[in-house]
Amino acid sequence: MRGGEDATKSQDVIDEQVLYVSMSRPFIFSVAAGARERLVQAEVQLMVRGEAKMATAKRHLPLLESTLLAVLSRQDADNYLTAEGKRMVRQEAQNELNQVLAEELGEGLVEQVLFTGIVMQ
Repeated sequence: MRGGEDATKSQDVIDEQVLYVSMSRPFIFSVAAGARERLVQAEVQLMVRGEAKMATAKRHLPLLESTLLAVLSRQDADNYLTAEGKRMVRQEAQNELNQVLAEELGEGLVEQVLFTGIVMQ
């Protein structure tokens, strides 16, 4: 009986393993910066748990990328200049991604949105 319990625990650990979904390319968009606009390039990864959620996220990558681009491009340039501003953008993106996924799938998948690179000109 013990062997079966160990196999179940092992499967639970695999199902809960932290995995990262990379976007197909960096996002490039412009944001308001006072009276002018600035160009931003952002590299983003999404943290999910388990192979099944990763596969589902990858299947819905166009929806996720479209949602992310909408969230990222409607920000003000100041949001990309401070750690607190970036945290707020990441949280807003996570909320919107999980909302569209819940509408589509009945559940959200994204635990965190991570910026792996941001450049502003």
